Amino acid sequence: MRERTRDQERSKTAMAFVQGTDLKDETLAEIKSLPTKIHVNGLIAVAAYLEERKKDDRKKDDRKPVADTLRGRLSAVGLSGSMTQWLSECSGHDYARATEEALAYCNWLKRWASAKEAEKDQAARGKGVKGGTPQT
Repeated sequence: MRERTRDQERSKTAMAFVQGTDLKDETLAEIKSLPTKIHVNGLIAVAAYLEERKKDDRKKDDRKPVADTLRGRLSAVGLSGSMTQWLSECSGHDYARATEEALAYCNWLKRWASAKEAEKDQAARGKGVKGGTPQT
């Protein structure tokens, strides 16, 4: 049996997260914006935002698992402990690797979030969707 590539692992993890979590439309939209946010603001700023969201217990927020899934993927490049602490203390090389991994993973999250939105839209219009493939 062949070993999976890193990209296959990213896709599998992102698919499992998006399909296995009951995400609100607002959260799906935020997931889709993560790659752009990382490019514009930097990984450490996005990580700080996600970690702060995770700590906010004042409201039921389905965005909390987004920080956990990103942190899980970044463990592949050596992340340990708090995302923001590790990113602020790691070498430039490790920060670049973490950013590359985060962007690749967030692009898969974006693809799967778009697919989930399309499923929701079709279901709302009364068309059947089975297994992620529209039924005609």
